[in-house]
Amino acid sequence: MNIKNEKLKQFIYLLSGFGIFFLYFKIIPGIFKLFYNNSTTHGKIYNNLFLSAMEITVFGILFFIFKKTIINDLKKFKKDYKKNLDVGFKYYFVGMLVMITSNLILMFITGGIAENEAVNREYLKMYPLYSIIAMVFLGPPIEEIVFRLGFRKAFKKWLPYAIFSGLFFGGLHAFTAFEGMTLHEALKNWVNILYTIPYGALGFAFAKVYYETDNICTSSLIHIIHNGFTVLLILFAMR
Repeated sequence: MNIKNEKLKQFIYLLSGFGIFFLYFKIIPGIFKLFYNNSTTHGKIYNNLFLSAMEITVFGILFFIFKKTIINDLKKFKKDYKKNLDVGFKYYFVGMLVMITSNLILMFITGGIAENEAVNREYLKMYPLYSIIAMVFLGPPIEEIVFRLGFRKAFKKWLPYAIFSGLFFGGLHAFTAFEGMTLHEALKNWVNILYTIPYGALGFAFAKVYYETDNICTSSLIHIIHNGFTVLLILFAMR
């Protein structure tokens, strides 16, 4: 009975991860398009506030679902933050090395940057308030809860878990390039799928960080630092 209950619990966690994935990455953008208005200053302000409110709402839902785990992890992180961060940065730097190397190779092949990065740059121009909230402060913990915490209990061993988490995370970012394309256009631009490698490497590293520290606060903080540094670089390049 206990084994059946544990399997059911694991399935529910996995299902919750997929459900929140569609809410965060599919349903919310769809709702936003219904009310999109970027033709006036008031419209741009409205877009920033609307998107920010939706981001906060998703984080609130996730916090409610995983409240017990998040609070316990926060308490444990405060007690042993140095050890957690040492482990976190060790795996993060390895993931970053793979990400940077593969990104440089893909930039040479494609002659450009990943579509996800291009979208982020565009959003920083149009919706700076939302972009900073989403990319730096709320996006990382949301993604860590969905891709790391939400999927963790569905796997017994770290390698299948890290591979699945990394591929799902990387695939999501890579497949941004195909949104709005016809099948013919998607097939013609198939090389964009390869961006799953750099993003997946980072996702794999975050999964390893969470597995080794057993603390979602560790991978979330590392992710926040990574995104914050990335946003600063983008803002500097836009000047």
